[in-house]
Amino acid sequence: PQQRRVAPRRGNQIASHAVQVAMKVRYKQLQRGATKVSVHTVIAERALGRPLPPGAEVHPVAGATRTNHPTNLVICPDRAYHFLLHIRTRAMEACGNPNWRKCRYCQQHDAPENLKIRERKHPDGRLKLNQEVYHTTCNAAYQRKQKAALRQRNNHAN
Repeated sequence: PQQRRVAPRRGNQIASHAVQVAMKVRYKQLQRGATKVSVHTVIAERALGRPLPPGAEVHPVAGATRTNHPTNLVICPDRAYHFLLHIRTRAMEACGNPNWRKCRYCQQHDAPENLKIRERKHPDGRLKLNQEVYHTTCNAAYQRKQKAALRQRNNHAN
């Protein structure tokens, strides 16, 4: 998302203090009372026979965002699970194995047993924000490079 400072507005912008984040609306939306809800959410609720539970999100299978047929929608219990579906889809497309993860440094997919996976949680411990996934050798090389750059900056400052 592109960030810019603007006066508070309605529509498809989400306020974050004084900074507004301009977001594209990727899905068709319907007006439900005072709020807008995506069409695929309404279809998933109809298929489920009741409103979605709090925190649940709807994921279109295979990224087909315009196909709102109930067989194309997965109801995720929370954002973490929804995010996991995207990670596994990207891995499947990149290397053919949905269980493999991508190293944050070399950008190569590899088996989880060859990677260090560090869980990162919200300060109150309730929600995984993300994970740090990397090869230990890639991390060591990155750390060496960062220390060398810091030493070089300090030498130029003196």
